Amino acid sequence: MTDSLSDEKKAVLATTNSQELEDSSITQPSSHDGKLSVWQRFNKLITVTDAEGASSHRWSNPDMEPVPLEDQSWKPYHFLAYWISDSYSASSWRIAGSFIDLGMSPGLFYGCNIIGYVLNACVIALHGLIGSKYHIPFSVQSRASFGFYFSYVIIIMRFIVGCYYYGINAYTGAECIQTLILSMSPNWSMKDTIPSSATTTSMMICYFIYNLICIPFHYIKAPQIRKFLVFKMITGPIVGIVLMIYLNQKAGGTTKIWSQPNKVHGTSLRWLIVQCIATNFASYATMAVNVNDFTRYSKSKYAVVSQVYAIPVNQGILTPMGIVGGIASEIIYGEVLWDPLLIAQKWIHTPGGRVAAWFVAFSYLIAQIGINISANSISAANDLTALFPKYVNIRRGQYIVLALGGWALCPWEVLANATTLTAFMGGYSIFLGPIAAIMICDYFFVHKQRYDTPALYDPQGKYKFGRLGTNWRAILPLLVGFVPLLPGLATYINTKITMPDGVLHLYLIGYFYSFSSAFFVYYVTCYFFPPTEALSAEAVIPPHHEEDEPDYKVEGKAKLAKYILKSAVV
Repeated sequence: MTDSLSDEKKAVLATTNSQELEDSSITQPSSHDGKLSVWQRFNKLITVTDAEGASSHRWSNPDMEPVPLEDQSWKPYHFLAYWISDSYSASSWRIAGSFIDLGMSPGLFYGCNIIGYVLNACVIALHGLIGSKYHIPFSVQSRASFGFYFSYVIIIMRFIVGCYYYGINAYTGAECIQTLILSMSPNWSMKDTIPSSATTTSMMICYFIYNLICIPFHYIKAPQIRKFLVFKMITGPIVGIVLMIYLNQKAGGTTKIWSQPNKVHGTSLRWLIVQCIATNFASYATMAVNVNDFTRYSKSKYAVVSQVYAIPVNQGILTPMGIVGGIASEIIYGEVLWDPLLIAQKWIHTPGGRVAAWFVAFSYLIAQIGINISANSISAANDLTALFPKYVNIRRGQYIVLALGGWALCPWEVLANATTLTAFMGGYSIFLGPIAAIMICDYFFVHKQRYDTPALYDPQGKYKFGRLGTNWRAILPLLVGFVPLLPGLATYINTKITMPDGVLHLYLIGYFYSFSSAFFVYYVTCYFFPPTEALSAEAVIPPHHEEDEPDYKVEGKAKLAKYILKSAVV
């Protein structure tokens, strides 16, 4: 294994950069800027440059390159904070509600939930090892699996998800602002002056305020966002746990809530169990694809293994909040409320209740900001950076995502009227499962954990995959992974379409099928048609913090396992 880049390898990026600049129609003379046209001046102004002032090019910019040593700073507890940030939100309550409403008992749902997240955690931690070793983002890594040009398709698919869910979560953030205002002024209302809209004037003001609050958070550099995530990890769950205890006691105690029986039985219950596990397995389908956008900041190669326990333990603590909240609200208020903000709005009629409502709303406001940064804005900004590296970096990309997902998408209209789009995005994991499977299989089984980092930035290098820049071996497993699930998705988009039960059942376990089938087909394809031109005899990795990792061939697998476990905790 090569622990650092050779001088020859380091020259690849510089050579590619200089070639791009020579081909550019924009000259950049240091002493003749006065001769540049207005467009050339503007273009030069918005071009992303590195610390030395060198311009970015078509295939990279500073935010896409391997993370420098000083920013390789995330420790295991930062990844724990990340997943608490991603999980603790108002929307997380609604997952429990959907399955309990379908007839599952609280205890059964809780068990299925944990099983699904354990599976999910294993996939994410396994994939995250690539980022922690090579310190590269998902967009660059995807070139090794899909090729320089076909990776654009994969990046765009991930970008669409990030923009969509940014807008949806932003609207939930506006609901937090609304609850904050109502807790301070219960009679607050405004004349509705927005004609024929799915929202109101008062809600649009709340939405505008939320977006203003988000602006400075998007300015924080991605490696430094860990500090905000730690703050949320401490403050958020405390309020949620106190709220859960209060509702539990107010509703008559634990037994009354958790003794609710299953309302369906037999085959229907068995398929509901499978669907529940599959849904929770797929709940982080987006992060299973681009987890390396964050694990690239890891200080230790195995710090990312902490996600194996961080995700299920986190869900084990937070899931009961939604279960207790929904069932207790029906007992206390006479209606099922799978939303902590709606519960808090029930308290605004007394001084003490308003104080409690304010703390709940503030806690979930921080949660929504955190989840939109950790799960959506930074990830989608990374995608934009890969698509337009000459003009977009992560910071600029986050503001573009705010504009596109937060405003151009009109999330209030989507939530109120676009049922077809909502159903389609709800099933989007069937497209993401094959992508994650191919990338994991490619690294661990095809390339044997040996990537050549400089070649990932060289469009004429070993990952070129022919004139079309496409690894054809990835196309078949991608299609096998999602095409058989399209009929089932169609029935959820348009309820007038009918399909046999077998088609519907396959769709209900869609992520299981899409991930496993794509993994298998890609492995078999590469076994018979190996990408020999892309394989490396040894891994070429960028500068990283030195570790005393034991060699399992010399010191045994037990000692290596002990080292990995220690690295995942300390």
